[in-house]
Amino acid sequence: MPLYQFDARGFDGRRVRGALSAADVGALDRALEAQQLVLVRARTATARSPGRSGRALIDMCHHLATALEAGVPLVTTLRDLQEGGASPLAGVLEDLAGKVESGASLAQALEDHPALFTPLARSLIAAGEQTGELPRILRELVAYLQWGEDLRRKLSSALLYPCIVGVGTIGLVALLTTVVLPTFLELFVELRVELPLATRAMIAAQHFLAAYWPLLAALAGAGAIAFLLALRSPTGRFQIHRALLALPLLGRVVTMIEMSRFAHNFGLLYGAGVPIVRALEMVAGIAQNLVVRGALTRSGEAVRGGAGLSAALSETGVLPPLVLRMLGLGERTGALDQSLAHAASYYDRELPVLIDRSLALFNTALIASLGALLATIALGIFVPLYQMMGQLNETP
Repeated sequence: MPLYQFDARGFDGRRVRGALSAADVGALDRALEAQQLVLVRARTATARSPGRSGRALIDMCHHLATALEAGVPLVTTLRDLQEGGASPLAGVLEDLAGKVESGASLAQALEDHPALFTPLARSLIAAGEQTGELPRILRELVAYLQWGEDLRRKLSSALLYPCIVGVGTIGLVALLTTVVLPTFLELFVELRVELPLATRAMIAAQHFLAAYWPLLAALAGAGAIAFLLALRSPTGRFQIHRALLALPLLGRVVTMIEMSRFAHNFGLLYGAGVPIVRALEMVAGIAQNLVVRGALTRSGEAVRGGAGLSAALSETGVLPPLVLRMLGLGERTGALDQSLAHAASYYDRELPVLIDRSLALFNTALIASLGALLATIALGIFVPLYQMMGQLNETP
């Protein structure tokens, strides 16, 4: 069922915001009416819940872990969190509390909210309930969710500066070539100023763009359409992901992000008691890069056939030697969960450093390219302008 984010009013006039799974808006309205709420506004939530809902999910798991550790019953904890409607997940908490009161486990209740609770989270909570270690599992889930939030925030903030510089550069170049340069060119031609190579190159580029811009726009549009079609095709998307991993700098960043995600996810599942084959299947489903996903899927099939974990992963040729060595050591010593924790800790340290270093190199190259472009434009304008002023001074 889809997840709806809603605004509602209680019969006592209080305002309630939250999220609730329902077959449609009518079913949502009836569910809220049963809670003595009147639906005011509703919209379908996205498959992933960033921002406020993501933060609320972390807070929810944290409070659940704290209350359960203190011996508070699960239903009481859910009701306490839902009470007052302060949380964006108030509707979800109400639904979960009702299902748990009816005899369902927490993991079973979460299945009706797949947009908020991923298969990884549901499997971890199910394992925690089965082993009686739900508070510990929730603590580990909170740490994992916080890690994901921090990584997304890091990437978003790191990409902001290059995007601003890139847009500013495009706007500046467009302004200089369409407004400033034509004005000076009319003067240069009228006064028959000898034009240097930089100016002639700029004039040639301007004439070329003016004559062939429809063709260039059509080629750019065709390239964009071909790229989008390739992304929709499993084969095309796989080849794009393979090419992404082969890039000199970006490929290393993508590989490290995938390996960090693998170490965190697989370590959580294995530590919660999920069987290795099932854990590999789930981790493969979470992987964003199709090449890595295919490698993990093949490894799960090999392990099911009797192969060792590190040997099966080594055959794929995708995982870095560091991860393979740690997995092999963990298998030999019987401490695979500790080896995965060490791998995750290593990537937690190295990934931000690699991202900062990569962006520093990219920003340096971007600024150098911008400087060279502006210097070329300046030479193309000011050198003939200087010559023109000299000719005017020499005129009696």
